[in-house]
Amino acid sequence: MTSRWIIEKDVSSDWFLCKGNEISAVDSKKCQFPAGRRINVMLNDPPQPDQQADQDSDSYTQWKFSVRSVAAIGLTTDQSYGPGYSIKGFIYDSRGNLRTSGTDLVTQFGDKWPEASEIVLITNESVDNHLKIWIIQDHRPLGLALSLNYPLKGQLKPFLTFNKPGKCLIHRSTWKGNLETIERPHNQQLNGSIIGYWQLIQFNSQIPLRPHEATIIRRSDYIYELIMSGWNKIDVELMFSKGSVYRVKNKQKTTLGGPDEWMVEERKIFGAFVGTININLTENGMKMIIKTDQVSLKFNRCDKDKPNPIEYNPFVKSTDPFLETEIF
Repeated sequence: MTSRWIIEKDVSSDWFLCKGNEISAVDSKKCQFPAGRRINVMLNDPPQPDQQADQDSDSYTQWKFSVRSVAAIGLTTDQSYGPGYSIKGFIYDSRGNLRTSGTDLVTQFGDKWPEASEIVLITNESVDNHLKIWIIQDHRPLGLALSLNYPLKGQLKPFLTFNKPGKCLIHRSTWKGNLETIERPHNQQLNGSIIGYWQLIQFNSQIPLRPHEATIIRRSDYIYELIMSGWNKIDVELMFSKGSVYRVKNKQKTTLGGPDEWMVEERKIFGAFVGTININLTENGMKMIIKTDQVSLKFNRCDKDKPNPIEYNPFVKSTDPFLETEIF
C-alpha cells in the first residue's frame, strides 16, 4: 500500500489498488474482498490548494469524492482515524445520513446514493477558527451539515469506507463561490424544476385513497429519480427526452400487503410508469401533472423541514460527544 493511503493495520494491501488520489477495493479469484466488513481508508497526503488562496480568509476548501459502491465518505484527523466503527469524524454515508462512528446523528440529510455518485464537501476550517461543512450531492446542494464554534486542531484528511468492492477518486481544490449557491434551496426556489417535494392530490379524477408523498431528485444532467411513498415505496428512474417528455428507464416497488382497494390503486400508479410519460408544471411551478395514456397524477409542491446541522464535535474520542469541546 502506497504511503499516500492509510488503511487498517490488519488489512491486506492486496485488497486495494492505488493510483495517486484514486483507490479501488478489489475482488478477484486471487484476492476476495471480505464480505460484510467495513474498512476505512484515509488519504494521508491530500494535494494542497495553492498557498495564496489558502491565505485568503474568504476562500474555502472543496473536497470532491467521485465514488462507486462506497459505503461512506468524510473527513477525519490522524488522531481520530480508526478501524470500522471506531473512526471519529464527519461522516456522510450512502444512505444519506450524517453520523459519527456507528451512530446516526441526522437521518435522511440527503438521498440514498446511486451506485456511482459525486459527493462534494465544502469546508472553511480556517475562517474565524470555526469549522463549517456544506454538502453537495450529485450537483444538488444540501446545505450546511456541520457548524462548530471551536478552533480546529489537526489537519483534516479525507477518508472513505468500503464494505464491498468499490472505487473512489478524491480531488481537493480551492472554492470561492457564493454561499447561497450551496445552501439547501427552499422548495419555492425550485418552481422552474420538477426537483423537490410533492404531495399527490389527485389520481385520475379522484382523491387518492391514501396520502402519497413524492420526492424528485436529479441524478445527472438528464437522469431523475422519483420516489413515492404510500403504503409501499415506488422508485422510478426517468430520463429527460425533450420538452415535457421523459422516458422510464427503470422502476421498482416494495411488496408490503395492505387493504385491497389501496393495493389496486397502488398497482395502477406503479403500472403507469412505462415507456414515455409527460410531466408538466403549472401555477408557477407549484403544481405538477404526470400523464400517461392511462393515468393522470396531480401533485402540489410542498415543503419539508430543513434538517439542522451537527453542532457538537464528532471528532472527539469520548463516547459522550458533549464531554469534550476540542477537535483533536
